[in-house]
Amino acid sequence: MKLEKNYGSTVLRLYLPSIFIIIVGWLNFWIDRKEVSARVKLGTLVLLAMITEEVGITFIMPSRVTVSAVDVWFAVLLTYTTLVMVEFTIVHSIDRYQKKLKLLEEARQTDLAQKNHHENTDSIETISSHPDDGCNPRRRYKLEMDEQPLTKNMNCCKRFIATVSTGKIEKYSKILYAVSFALFQIFYWSYYLTKTETVD
Repeated sequence: MKLEKNYGSTVLRLYLPSIFIIIVGWLNFWIDRKEVSARVKLGTLVLLAMITEEVGITFIMPSRVTVSAVDVWFAVLLTYTTLVMVEFTIVHSIDRYQKKLKLLEEARQTDLAQKNHHENTDSIETISSHPDDGCNPRRRYKLEMDEQPLTKNMNCCKRFIATVSTGKIEKYSKILYAVSFALFQIFYWSYYLTKTETVD
């Protein structure tokens, strides 16, 4: 499909609004990820706006114009708006998991500190009669295992989730979203403005 100048008004009415919707979707990345309500509302609004825009093309596009280019356009843009919600869902889930781990680790360290305090107090009374007790390999191994962080015994996937930086995920997603959409614009318009099929 080749887009010609006589369809300029249609292109403006069709493409510009959806581009603005994508830009608003990109602004979602600039909202602090702790503002869950704001990001969910904006993401949902962007997704609904894109769906409404796609449904509305049947009323503004001339019947003689094929919609193959338009189908590709809205399929890609719907993917972008959906990925915004998917990215935030993943980041929010990781944040909650890391927060839970942090609370568990703090509670474990508190219990361990209290346990060591009681053991050290009790050992003072028996160390003179059992001088080798403090050097007992089993006791040392148990203490070392207790002092290891929770992530030490996790599998690689859980350890990655527990240590990954959600701030970096947000940062790279923000850049990737903008750069990939700009590249899509270049390829899309380069292809459809030079395609041999012409709309009369």
